[in-house]
Amino acid sequence: MLGTSGITPRANCYAQILMAHIATTAGPDFKFFSGKPFIPRQMEVHLPNDRGVACNLACTHCQGKYLKLDVASKINYDAKLMDIIKMLGGKIPLFVISGAYTEPTLSSNLESILETIKTSGANFGLHTNGVLLPRMERNSHFLQKLFDMATEEDYVTLSLDAGDRNSYNATKGVSGNYFDRLLEALKIIYAHRKGSSSPLSIRVTYLLNEHNSSLSQLAYVKQLMTDLGVDSLRFSIPYAYYGASILECLEYRILFERPFYEQVWPNLSSLLSTSREEKPLIFALPPDTQDIGMLFSFNTCFIGYFSMTLGADGHFYRCSSSAFPSFPGLRLGKLDDALNNIEQVFLANQSLSFDPLQSCFPHGARCNRVAMDINDALKDRPECHGR
Repeated sequence: MLGTSGITPRANCYAQILMAHIATTAGPDFKFFSGKPFIPRQMEVHLPNDRGVACNLACTHCQGKYLKLDVASKINYDAKLMDIIKMLGGKIPLFVISGAYTEPTLSSNLESILETIKTSGANFGLHTNGVLLPRMERNSHFLQKLFDMATEEDYVTLSLDAGDRNSYNATKGVSGNYFDRLLEALKIIYAHRKGSSSPLSIRVTYLLNEHNSSLSQLAYVKQLMTDLGVDSLRFSIPYAYYGASILECLEYRILFERPFYEQVWPNLSSLLSTSREEKPLIFALPPDTQDIGMLFSFNTCFIGYFSMTLGADGHFYRCSSSAFPSFPGLRLGKLDDALNNIEQVFLANQSLSFDPLQSCFPHGARCNRVAMDINDALKDRPECHGR
């Protein structure tokens, strides 16, 4: 495999996580595609807001630049989401609050949603660009509350994507001191961690591009994340945008993804961890982990046993990479459908008759790393034989 440290964090071993979830909740007699609804391991939520803007940044790699968008601000989204969380009562172990084209910290109800998750007995993951966190801490002690409410398996992921202000502004499509705000957020988090026994995990991601991949920037980021005591730092190349044709994805892979990774690998390789015990655990996901060629071996989709995604438009979708209005054929139902009969929404995402070769790939929808790992590991299961 091109340029890999050989270290994959346990949190990124998705097929193993799924099988552990099945073993814990269903036991040894479990069968995929039995016609019985199975509660997935997690629900991802692309959280909208009522501020009139989906996100406060304009990242060059954002999927929202290319696909049809909708932000459901007038359907009591947050209240219905919290009703679903309460109704499930922790049966879905993890709720990942994020956004494919929205920034969750713009939601005025984010704190209430996270509190509802914890009260229900579930865990949370929060994915954010982080630039609003200092203001939220000053206004409501938001970060302190996260540390106070967190239990094992709760985490926050921050998108860094730069080693200085100039590369941050070029990558994020902004001007001003956004990079400084993000560093301030990380310093506040570090101060909280020093005086706390909270198990809240802090993860940082870094998407490599032509602006941010010099050896000086990468070495600075490694030292900074080490000094600030984060748990992990992940480097990777941005996906080709969802909605792109297979040909466009292949061209992206051949003309940019692999050549650019080969170009930055000499700068990156010496910075990566050699043991899972290192902190931060610094790792890279090479282009092979999102190889478009793998898709053609998948005529069955297992992602519905791992996750389901509530899009920012108020519809449930099969997975996080298809949770856009551009893919109406991959919708599972609306918020109200889940409130009335959530088991039917689960079951709609666990059908042996669903063929991604017909329903996803010709329309520009395709597996992300999570689905690739799971579908590749399970594609030869006996339940699929004779399909």
